[in-house]
Amino acid sequence: MRFLRKEEFILAGCTFISLLVAGLALIGFFTGLFMLSRHLKEPTPVAVVRPAALPNHASATPPAVPIDPATDPSMVSPPPATQVEPVPERPAETPGLPAQTQDNGLTEADGPAQPDSGDVSPVLPTAVQTSSSPIPAGTSRLPTSTLTASGAGGVSPLPTPTPTSTPAASPTHTVTTTPTATSPSSGPGLISGRLLFNGVPVNGAARLILETQDNEQVAETTVASDGSFSFENVPPSAEGYNILFHQEANPEYELEQVISWGWMGPVVVAENGTVNVPDMDIALLGLNPINPEPNVSVSTGAPIAFQWSAYPQATAYWVDLVKGEEMQLVWKSTPLQSTSATFDGQAGGGALEPGEYWWGVGAQRNLGEYTLTVYGYLPVLLIQS
Repeated sequence: MRFLRKEEFILAGCTFISLLVAGLALIGFFTGLFMLSRHLKEPTPVAVVRPAALPNHASATPPAVPIDPATDPSMVSPPPATQVEPVPERPAETPGLPAQTQDNGLTEADGPAQPDSGDVSPVLPTAVQTSSSPIPAGTSRLPTSTLTASGAGGVSPLPTPTPTSTPAASPTHTVTTTPTATSPSSGPGLISGRLLFNGVPVNGAARLILETQDNEQVAETTVASDGSFSFENVPPSAEGYNILFHQEANPEYELEQVISWGWMGPVVVAENGTVNVPDMDIALLGLNPINPEPNVSVSTGAPIAFQWSAYPQATAYWVDLVKGEEMQLVWKSTPLQSTSATFDGQAGGGALEPGEYWWGVGAQRNLGEYTLTVYGYLPVLLIQS
């Protein structure tokens, strides 16, 4: 038995390794061909940048903002006038007894006049002068000197009681104030609603955006486990807001499961107002492209017929044709009532340049006083020379 020499052993090893590498290369080659053929058969949906929607068809006029009594002077009631109790009139003097001021050179500040000697007539009631103005409490009033008729037909003075410091009762007045009607101060509003997927409330975690009509984001919220959502502290707006769902912000949903974009509005918010919007469904609900099929090649300059399945209760459709990773808009159809459209293959004054394109369909439907706009995914369309 002959053993292999060292040179023969090395040569046999190199031959074996070469055959092994060649076999692995063949396996890799055929595997790559298989994967490529499978990839060409499957659609390649892509997301799209925010599409330009059709003009808003909602004709509802935003509700008028109520007049705030606190800011409108014509709505404020004037305060009531102060009510004061009247002071009693001066009592009438006793008939038949003329009363006059004693002329003895004395004044009320000097005290009462002293009576002369002689007969004194019985003391009769005298009229006391009163003032029609209120008297402050604690102020004493000086007695009034009076004269009365004597038995001899003359006039003799009557003794006047010694003055005392008796506080005079001061009439009181009651002021009745009627409260002025006021309204709560102006403030932000609240928007609430519910998010659905195929008619069933989503199981939380979905994110929604509130934006202006100029696509400026105002707020963001996360949907609760029962599908409900709300935007709090929303500034009042007569122009209204849009409630936006974006698939890229919700990667838990696949492109072929939900709309790539969808927004509902305009939602008008008044001062301190609360708005409850209708349910918003993010499922495609049958809105799918039919023709051309994904990755179909079309000759440049040739007409292209687009066809898609219907969206429930849609009032209008439109078709977008975009090019490249930048999603440059090449062609946009007019508003459509049917589920088909034809593009003549000409754009920018000539035929389309060869390359990779995408096409997509948008739809609109009415939800009460609001408009829901949805946009599906975009299949690939190849333009060849």
